[in-house]
Amino acid sequence: MRTAAAAGLSKVFPAASRSYLTGKPMTKAQLVSALRAQTNCSITQALAAITAAPSSAPGTLPSLESTLSLLTQSMSADASRKAAKASTRGVGSQGLVTSAVLHSGWPVAKGVPAQQRARAGVLELRCETDFVGRTDVFRQLAGDVAYSLAFLHEAAGAGGFADVKDVEALKQAPLLSSDPAAKPGDAPERSIQESLQAAIGRLGENIVLHRFSGFSLPPPTSSASSPITILGQYTHGAASSPSPSPSQSGTVTSLISLTVPASFQDETAALELARKLARQATGFPTTSVAGADEGALLGQPMLGGQDGESVREFVARWARKHGIAEEEVVVGDLRRWALGEEAEA
Repeated sequence: MRTAAAAGLSKVFPAASRSYLTGKPMTKAQLVSALRAQTNCSITQALAAITAAPSSAPGTLPSLESTLSLLTQSMSADASRKAAKASTRGVGSQGLVTSAVLHSGWPVAKGVPAQQRARAGVLELRCETDFVGRTDVFRQLAGDVAYSLAFLHEAAGAGGFADVKDVEALKQAPLLSSDPAAKPGDAPERSIQESLQAAIGRLGENIVLHRFSGFSLPPPTSSASSPITILGQYTHGAASSPSPSPSQSGTVTSLISLTVPASFQDETAALELARKLARQATGFPTTSVAGADEGALLGQPMLGGQDGESVREFVARWARKHGIAEEEVVVGDLRRWALGEEAEA
């Protein structure tokens, strides 16, 4: 019977898998390569596990399964020790702010499942040094955590943005892959907490989920004439996670909600407007949508606007251009987060 270890191995190391499945003894080099492909361990760790694992007879190598089991336990214990030690150093000021848009809100259909309406999340994941914050491992972790929490976030009341106060509770959630190629039915291998600990063990720095805000909407209850809520996303210095994903990571990121009438059918124009507004919020120290202070989005001079027009005037001109009443295009709410800033109480 084909084991889970063999099934996974066949995808990443075919030669070693063939030896394992046919019963032909694996060489030490094949065993080391198989262990590294499965766990991303170092050569030294693989050799130590091979030496420590029990073999069926004197002078023979241990099986892949017994060695893999021992190595996994050893790496988990080592990561836990490093995590405990790193946690004593407190929260660093480096890392990434990451936004993940699972669904922009378009297309819209009455009664569609929750995952097919506007849904997103933004988080700040901190580490101790800029060097670790730039690694693919850290960037992938930030993207996957943002995706997972956005996927699991449930709308309350009228929906919209909801800042999570107890981020510790979020760590018990399963970590989902943000790679679009991942199958929805694939069982998560680790919780977010376990994934953070594994990353700490690998990177050697304390990694902290600092804050999270999710955006989702409740099930539609009115007719098809209800306004459409869509999302705009923009990140300064954005680079997608190493695998294709809906996540963007950088030092400043913004998510913004925009409402247009149900009769408006130009998806490209609406999403481009939402993106421009998110870019505007990212480029300025934006704190709110409207208000008298300098941080209010609608009162800011529009980037790329005409004759110094404000964001409010730009949105109104966009509405007129597309034959929409100005009051039917509404900038709803936003989250603009910068790395290292403190979350509001």
